[in-house]
Amino acid sequence: MTFLNEPPSTFELIPLALYITAALYALLGIYTLRQRAQGAAASYLAWMMLAMAWWSASYGMEIHVPELSAKILWVKIEYPGAAALPVFWMFFVLEYTSRSALLTQRNKALAALIRLLAVLAMWTNEFHGLIYSDLHTAPTGDLTLLIVDHSWFFWVYLGYSYFLLGGGSLLLLFHTFRSASLFRAQAATILLATLSPWIGNAFSIAGLIPIPGLDITPFAFIPTGALFTW
Repeated sequence: MTFLNEPPSTFELIPLALYITAALYALLGIYTLRQRAQGAAASYLAWMMLAMAWWSASYGMEIHVPELSAKILWVKIEYPGAAALPVFWMFFVLEYTSRSALLTQRNKALAALIRLLAVLAMWTNEFHGLIYSDLHTAPTGDLTLLIVDHSWFFWVYLGYSYFLLGGGSLLLLFHTFRSASLFRAQAATILLATLSPWIGNAFSIAGLIPIPGLDITPFAFIPTGALFTW
């Protein structure tokens, strides 16, 4: 417990920041769901925000709990939210750029297949080691973070994530140049909003942040979610 005359520790601040971030995403998602009468794009955006809320809250719990077994459980709980995010992103972009004809039930199922397989593989990794070969904790200041040695299927999963996110960004780029001037500013704003999570995730994967092992992607999506909703 932190006393009134003691500053809060990193151990307390980072999970708290993630819980606040999750609450913001949840509010954005609920608000956007109430605007779904404006079109299917609003629904996909709402589910994307709710997926971020799931990911952020469970990541906060992963950091907060000290035991390795508890951290492993929470990283498994994170996976559905993290896996759903790029899929809803691509659905949102296809709807927003007037390519909804591609959103057939078959194509939606195919887009989600690798994500579902990754979630299943994560929950059963102890039997095959497809997602990670080792999990251990490492102290970083007053934090104890989970360090993951990834296996080959994780990189397939990550590559497919980048394919969906990058493909959606390119579609937005083309849409921006082709839009009438009235809508170009809106499309350009959404395109710029995609840069924040790309940068945050790249810095996390490359270890270019002050706290090694910390994933800042949930924080990096805050401007994205706010600008998309606007």
